[in-house]
Amino acid sequence: MPQDHDVSLKSSLTQLKSQNNPDNRLLMKYKDLEYLHDCLKESQTQENETAHLYQLMQLTVLELPKPAPIERTPLYEARMERLRRQADEADYQSMVKNVSGKKTVNESVGKELKQMDSQATFMFNFVLTVLGAFAFGYKAVEYTMATPNTSLQLIVGVTLATIVFFADIYFIIKDYV
Repeated sequence: MPQDHDVSLKSSLTQLKSQNNPDNRLLMKYKDLEYLHDCLKESQTQENETAHLYQLMQLTVLELPKPAPIERTPLYEARMERLRRQADEADYQSMVKNVSGKKTVNESVGKELKQMDSQATFMFNFVLTVLGAFAFGYKAVEYTMATPNTSLQLIVGVTLATIVFFADIYFIIKDYV
């Protein structure tokens, strides 16, 4: 039985050599590679001189089988055409969404007024707290000193107003940005 494999292997080798490429490499199909791999497995189990597949493939060019083409049925073609048209229509609609010249109104007038009211209230509170901090600093120095010192009152008032100003700016940025 091992001789049968050797004979068939030798005949395969001579057949492969007859198909020799111009660059002195053998052209092998995947079936040939599978057959050689099976033969090498059997020869390794018989405790003979071992040859490895990578040694055989160093001088070969492997030709892998081509995948079978997918059949395109009329139902498949119609579905693909419908999907292409839908994708093209969606692209077109996204391009001409705002071409009409009219400004799109996404929010109602009431919602805009409510937002404007909240911003006006916030700005009023902002100005009120800064002025209140200035007034507190100015009057606190006046009440604590026996004789009025206007320059010290102004310095303390402006310092407190500046601290409150930056604190309010921090919260504006934190809430609205």
